Amino acid sequence: VVAAAVASVRLDLARALAVLVEVLAPDAVTLGGYPLFLGEEFLAGLDAELSKYLGRESPRIDSPLGDEAPTLGAALAGRETGLSDPAALA
Repeated sequence: VVAAAVASVRLDLARALAVLVEVLAPDAVTLGGYPLFLGEEFLAGLDAELSKYLGRESPRIDSPLGDEAPTLGAALAGRETGLSDPAALA
């Protein structure tokens, strides 16, 4: 049951990342947080799924921030909004 749940998370994450890569066209996708703790097998499978969806090599790179990545990303996104359009924070 656990293996099926982890595989489902991997597939859903690969699909979501593939959509973002296709829409935003970044050179790389930085991944941090809990997926890094699911292990090398999970990450290798994620790269394989991403490559399949994108038709090219996976753009995924690991973030050295680990658990702090989602929190820092949210803070930086809020900071960018505040700096570019302060009225949007109201």
